[in-house]
Amino acid sequence: MKRNFGTRQRDPMRAASVLLNASRDAGGTSFSTVATVLQRFEKFVGFARERGVSRLDKVTRLLVQNYALFLRDSDYSPAYQQNLLSAVNTVLARGYESQSQRWQPVTSRAEGLTRRDNVRKSPTTSKEQLLQAQADMPEHAAIVADLARELGLRSKEAALLNARAALKEAKEKLLVTIVDGTKGGRTRNVPVTQPSQVDALIKAARLQGDNRSLIPSHQTWVEFRATTLYNGRAALKRAGIAGYHALRAAYAADRYLEVTGSLAPCNTNCRRTAERAIDLHAREIIAEELGHGRTDVLVSYVGSRKS
Repeated sequence: MKRNFGTRQRDPMRAASVLLNASRDAGGTSFSTVATVLQRFEKFVGFARERGVSRLDKVTRLLVQNYALFLRDSDYSPAYQQNLLSAVNTVLARGYESQSQRWQPVTSRAEGLTRRDNVRKSPTTSKEQLLQAQADMPEHAAIVADLARELGLRSKEAALLNARAALKEAKEKLLVTIVDGTKGGRTRNVPVTQPSQVDALIKAARLQGDNRSLIPSHQTWVEFRATTLYNGRAALKRAGIAGYHALRAAYAADRYLEVTGSLAPCNTNCRRTAERAIDLHAREIIAEELGHGRTDVLVSYVGSRKS
């Protein structure tokens, strides 16, 4: 195995940066993901150095397992423990791939880390709450928020949406095809069942003008995210909304009500009131509309399946 996986870097953090940036350049990760993973990985580098390991290619599975045990006994939250361990697996996976080998990840479950609780327990954002936030948001960010709330789009999907074409499709087919900015390049269709969805597309198309998307022609996605969306997120938080993702949860809860005739569990004190089979059917539909392949992800949007 080549030193630090052949990155030509003596420092493990710089070597990790080379590996992650190569993955980003190949379309595997984003700038923000690289920065986040490196920040988390730095803790492992310190742990490894204290144990005499200063090269990535010398990191053993046993060392990572010991790190997991260290995390398990730490005061870090369950979610942060898992994020720290995931960062190590991510960097090592990239390193082994560069050498045409495979890293067998060390999993939190196998090492006994406390499982994080992803079940949504708080009520979803109301449209009135969003209106309050939008009064303090940049115009483009406010429209992205509208599309997240009305169509369940991720912020990147909303920013890259060709709203003019989407509006035409919505009027003709009562759906919108989401292509750009999706995770894994998975195209999906979002149904248009409410006038408010069309209204959001009309506003987006008007703001888009002759551009290809909501991102102004003089900006890249990265620049748009770091400025306009960043400032918009701050306004959302001031209004008590966690971020754009919380607006996707609100969309999911609305769709849950449409499909089942019952409020989402997160909006009924964490109790499912719909029949179990109907609840599962709704989760299957909404998971597809949100761009997820698994229904179990829906607990973080609409709450638990427990009655």
